[in-house]
Amino acid sequence: MSPTLFESKKMQFRINSKNEHNPPHVHVVRGGAEAVIEINTSEVMFSEGFSRSALREIVEFVTQNRADFLEAWNEYFGKKD
Repeated sequence: MSPTLFESKKMQFRINSKNEHNPPHVHVVRGGAEAVIEINTSEVMFSEGFSRSALREIVEFVTQNRADFLEAWNEYFGKKD
């Protein structure tokens, strides 16, 4: 099961709980579109189906909420600062 961390504008920001790996990242899904954003750098690791403007919005959201995403990632995987 992939826990949803946030929902914004019908997009779900999730951690993929199976076979997850470093660096810490978040999966963003909406409909058939998906993107993977590295939390610390906001780098787009993968994107399919999102427009450029939607992807910019996603990156901005991850950047603005970086601390919360990283805290959720570390809590989910049992890591401490």
